[in-house]
Amino acid sequence: MLFISSATGARAAAQTGVNPAPRLVGTWQLRGEEVRRADTGGFEPNQSSDKSIGVLVYDDAGHMAAQIDRRAWDPQSPYVAYFGTYTVDAAAGVVVHHVESSTNDYKGTDQKRGFELLDGGRTLVLISHRPGVVPTVARLRWQRVN
Repeated sequence: MLFISSATGARAAAQTGVNPAPRLVGTWQLRGEEVRRADTGGFEPNQSSDKSIGVLVYDDAGHMAAQIDRRAWDPQSPYVAYFGTYTVDAAAGVVVHHVESSTNDYKGTDQKRGFELLDGGRTLVLISHRPGVVPTVARLRWQRVN
């Protein structure tokens, strides 16, 4: 796994005035994802699965890396990986991934995710709003590994 320098992570946190949340620090394993239509709340066909595998890592210096493998069921978006720094606004329940590089079009962007910690911090749910012809809301459920 590739990480950028800790000075970069500290600089990113200092620029926003928000420090990484200690409760997010660790390694997380993807346990499932669901995508629902923003207008009706109904499931989007062929966009939800418990067959995806993935890993998400947050370190205490403000770095993050994510990999998601959907090849078992999603030919349109079979593999996504990205890394960079992150900042957290715990009061708003938002983590922002500041993407340095990625396998898709995330490079140089800030990926804002709502988050919920459940089961005493053993489960992390990341929530993203996806624009499109039919806007959707994706919820990825992660289980703490360490």
